[in-house]
Amino acid sequence: MTVVSLTNEEAIQLLGMTRDDALNRFTRGTKLALTRANFLRNYNMTILQALLLYMLSLNGRADNHSIWIMGGTVMRIAQKMGYHRDGEHFNLSPFESEMRRRVWWHVLTQDSRYAMLSGLSHAWVPSNWDTKMPLNLNDEDLSPNSLEPLIPRNGPSEMAFVLIVYTYQRFTNRTHRAFEAAFLALRDGGKRNPQDPSPGPIETYRALVEEIDVELAEFERQYVDPAAGGVQQAASMIRPLFIDKMRDVMVPMCEQPEFGTEIFDQIDSLFKSFVINHSRNAEVYKRLAHTGFLWFIRAGFHTDALLLFTAKLYKRPTGKLTERAWVALGSIHDLHPDLFDFSQKKIERQAQFTLKAWAVREQALAQCGQQVDVPEFVLRLRRLMSSSRGPSSFTASSESPSSASQPFFLQQTSPYQQMSLDLGDMNQYLGGNMDAANFSLDMWGNLMMDNDDNTNQQALPYGGFDFSKLDFSPMGFRG
Repeated sequence: MTVVSLTNEEAIQLLGMTRDDALNRFTRGTKLALTRANFLRNYNMTILQALLLYMLSLNGRADNHSIWIMGGTVMRIAQKMGYHRDGEHFNLSPFESEMRRRVWWHVLTQDSRYAMLSGLSHAWVPSNWDTKMPLNLNDEDLSPNSLEPLIPRNGPSEMAFVLIVYTYQRFTNRTHRAFEAAFLALRDGGKRNPQDPSPGPIETYRALVEEIDVELAEFERQYVDPAAGGVQQAASMIRPLFIDKMRDVMVPMCEQPEFGTEIFDQIDSLFKSFVINHSRNAEVYKRLAHTGFLWFIRAGFHTDALLLFTAKLYKRPTGKLTERAWVALGSIHDLHPDLFDFSQKKIERQAQFTLKAWAVREQALAQCGQQVDVPEFVLRLRRLMSSSRGPSSFTASSESPSSASQPFFLQQTSPYQQMSLDLGDMNQYLGGNMDAANFSLDMWGNLMMDNDDNTNQQALPYGGFDFSKLDFSPMGFRG
């Protein structure tokens, strides 16, 4: 996790190697250590904590569907160890009960996140548990040998950041059905029966959002002090990120001021939400950089949504929302320098679409007699693409005037032939379409122990079975 939190320059300065080299080295070491510990059979809190940190380090680096499957394995291990039941039921020591709570709520929160990123809902998250939320304590308040009940602090603590996250997680656990009903109503345009005076699904969920906003604001009043800096300042930024996003999403497209001019369907409405969120959050992320928590935001960034966002830009080259979207896209590239790392195929693919979208925009504006300055991040992408593949073909002249109205999939360019994206399908924005070509169960890597006398097993767990040797071709899987 230390390497994940470092920039490339920091990794070179502190470790004497690039960030990617350090990630590969320590990831391999972690996988070997977990395998030798036989984590699937040795139910030990320390091993489970190490596994949780490893899974957390994979955020933004592993396939969403694979990490959800592996996260499910972690959830089952935690359940097997009884962490879904509060330690007080078993007369455990205050220290062990509290540590179990911290582990369980981390597992629960990550599993919920993995499910959503894999295109599933919160309904997939286990509900049969009674583990209490961790207490508002500093680590110094905990002692393994203490038998006295733990007394939570009345003011700010080191747990403020995660307790806000866990409070919001508790909210999503108990309101996921209301959210799904509201989202279905939004997909249908948010139309109401004027004869029905009762609150509809959207109004009901809006009221729930306001309730959690009040609850989180009260928590901030008691336990968060931004003036203390660091984790306290970072904690003060979490509530707006959650609440403002949900408020934006819960506005039916017919109530949007752009309805009928730039918003015509729910995809357009989600496109606007994406623009607003990234425009608003850009400044918040810059402030997080001074708290030491920007790495946490970067680690949670996924290129899948960005790819679909860019695809939408390709289809709508002009308009006020489009102008705001290109500004937001520039901020995203500023915050995520990995988007310039073409050694990753998915990043190079993202860059290709960004340049195609910009070429279409340049041509559309030229046809209207307008000129626009090329953003610095687009110029940089062009230089990188040119150096990696020769002269760039992503120029305005390479697009036909009618290309913007054609289907998003570019049939004449081979790099896109394996990307069949239907922007009219809401599930694409939710990540519901599994990319079989990128699906991998071999998150642990196909590592072999190097003639270790103490262990003669493969580094890939699950009974030493090597998933990479499975043949999925009869099922239509590629890769």
